[in-house]
Amino acid sequence: MRLRSIDTLRALLKQEGLSIGGLAQEAQCSKGFISHLLAGRRSSCTPALGVRIARALGVPVTVLFELNRPFAQRRRDQTSGLAARPRTVAVRPGEQRPADDVD
Repeated sequence: MRLRSIDTLRALLKQEGLSIGGLAQEAQCSKGFISHLLAGRRSSCTPALGVRIARALGVPVTVLFELNRPFAQRRRDQTSGLAARPRTVAVRPGEQRPADDVD
């Protein structure tokens, strides 16, 4: 899960009157991890931890985090629209021919 906004996380901490350590204890993670989220050094976490952080702050998980797209979907997004490159094989050093021309 990816953090939507550092500012929202900060505001919710203040609103709930929680310290970094208090949130970490409620969410069952380290103070360092929460500190890294707030500083922007980390921006993602596991879904389970995202849910625990959101519960500790009294908000739905979607207020703080967005789901990461699965790797396969990201890969499809990166390659969609790109023309397939023809395969080539090396025949002699420095010379290449399309794979279909190889005997």
